[in-house]
Amino acid sequence: MLYWLYGRPIDPTVRWIRDKFARRAELAEANEKVLRAGFNYGNTVRIFQSVYEVPPARLEPGLYRNLDGNGAIALALASIAQRSGMTVVLGSYPITPASTVLHACSRLKPYGVVAYQARTRSRVSVRHSARPSPGHSG
Repeated sequence: MLYWLYGRPIDPTVRWIRDKFARRAELAEANEKVLRAGFNYGNTVRIFQSVYEVPPARLEPGLYRNLDGNGAIALALASIAQRSGMTVVLGSYPITPASTVLHACSRLKPYGVVAYQARTRSRVSVRHSARPSPGHSG
């Protein structure tokens, strides 16, 4: 239905579905049917008053990063550590959807972020450190 609402063509996704499930024709067919049904439902019922046209983005050539909210949280913690000169400790219990924050922070130790994976929810705590972070430049 979102394809209809935003005026997006479904053909590229249909091609992706067929490629993705090339070895399982029944799954490809089922996914394509659901996609087309949602598009047709939006077109037939018209429960929304407007259809939105989102033009392609005009971007300068370059290297871009796809960043979701959890990745942004991890980078924000690294930024806090760098700007404050202190180590930031993330104590987390690995549970969806927060697990990706823990995973991202585990790669940010050089930037002053320490990730602690608790075994149980009751072991998660917050710790403040006055030590300068390893990557702090002052």
